Amino acid sequence: MANPQIVDLIQKDLDQDLTNTDQQYLDVYLANSPEDAAMASRFQQLVFELSNLCKVTPVLPLTEMVFEQMEEEERQQQRARVLKRWKIASIGIGIVVLLLTAVIAFVPIGTTSWPMKILANPRLYTESVKKGGILSPDKDLVALWDEKNQVQVYDKKGNEAIPKQSMVSAKDPKIEWLNNDRLIVKFTDSVGGLVTFEFPVETSANKR
Repeated sequence: MANPQIVDLIQKDLDQDLTNTDQQYLDVYLANSPEDAAMASRFQQLVFELSNLCKVTPVLPLTEMVFEQMEEEERQQQRARVLKRWKIASIGIGIVVLLLTAVIAFVPIGTTSWPMKILANPRLYTESVKKGGILSPDKDLVALWDEKNQVQVYDKKGNEAIPKQSMVSAKDPKIEWLNNDRLIVKFTDSVGGLVTFEFPVETSANKR
């Protein structure tokens, strides 16, 4: 990202710390800057993939680690422009290895899972249904795309079944349940591309 202000706004957006004014500014900027919008979309996808892996405590904050990885990738690409073609292929492989290393670093030994939040509020379920949330096939869960471009899933007790996922500059979102334990979200990004994310849903029932 060439603009430090935009980098800061995107990081705040992923941390769910944007004001309405900043959100509007970011959306307008990305809509008029396809290159930055594409980079933001790639960054968002990396954060999404890493956040859905088993949880461990990284040495650095997740967003900081991903930013460092993307900056390294960008530097590699700039160097690749002045190298011969056979060297470009080698650099591409190196970038993939670095990305895989960043992902593998988050995978712990053994099996863990994303913990349900302790504080629950049944009203979150009923209010989400009233707002047009999409019910799971067994109607035990409701998925909602809120006004902050976040995907939220609640069970009947008001527990979050997935961590809230913020989608940068997403348009025309559609939520579809594949089954009681998995859903997909489709939307159009700021450059007109179709993006699809698949979410595994964790409830007290499928944790047994």
